[in-house]
Formats: sequence, structure tokens, C-alpha cells
Amino acid sequence: MYSFLYWPRLVEIHGAVFIGLSGNDEEEIRKRLTSTTGRAIPGRGEIPWAEVVDSFNLFELGHLFSAVPVHRDDFDPLHRELGSVLVKSWHARLVDEFPEREFSVRLMEADESMMEMRIEVKQVSPILSTPDGWDGRLRRVVID
Repeated sequence: MYSFLYWPRLVEIHGAVFIGLSGNDEEEIRKRLTSTTGRAIPGRGEIPWAEVVDSFNLFELGHLFSAVPVHRDDFDPLHRELGSVLVKSWHARLVDEFPEREFSVRLMEADESMMEMRIEVKQVSPILSTPDGWDGRLRRVVID
């Protein structure tokens, strides 16, 4: 029932690898990467492509199971245990599917950013190339 959590689906879009945990991952990710969520706001800085990809591959452990409350301190040891197992299995999954690439998969503690304990996945090598049509101010890939 939870095999997707330990050996997740991997989706490659525009040369970037995304961890898929929701079932309709490719469709949902493509939609989010191409739809305009806003307009270019004066003074709003551009977001690099790699930073957007990284934001998709950040998973708060408390949200992986919706029945488990996110902000309860007594779940920290359980989240840490689950996270340490997932870090190893996700890294193995990435190496199995993309042996020519290097990824960083790490467990991060809750911090002042208001994020709970989480798993962060980043492609280290080769460095991600920005796809044609990426607009860092609109934060989407513009398709003609």
C-alpha cells in the first residue's frame, strides 16, 4: 500500500528529475510548470530554474500521512526514523534509474523557515540546464 513512498515514481521533465508521490505526478508537474500563477510583478525577483525544481522535491514528513498531525513534538522521533529510511531508499531509487547523475538526498530538521522536518532532493551533477522558455519572473515555462 505504501510502496510508492519507499520506491517513488520518478518523472523527468525538461531534463530535471522530480520525485512523484501523488499518482498523477507528470501531468500535475507539467501543469504547474506551464501555467501562469501570476503576472510579472515589478520588483519581484527572478527565480532560477534549479530553485523551482528543488521546491518540487522538498517533502515535509508530517504531510506524507495526512492522518498524522504535523506539529506534534511527540512525532519527531517517528518522523526522524521514517525520514532516515526514505533518504536511503530514495537515493537508491535515483541511482538505479539515473546512474549517470549524482543526487543529494538528505533529512533536514525543522527550522526557522517554518518548515517541519523534511527530505530534500537535489540534482548535484550534471548541473540542471534552464529549459527554453523559462521565465523566472512569471515562474513558468512559456510555451508558444
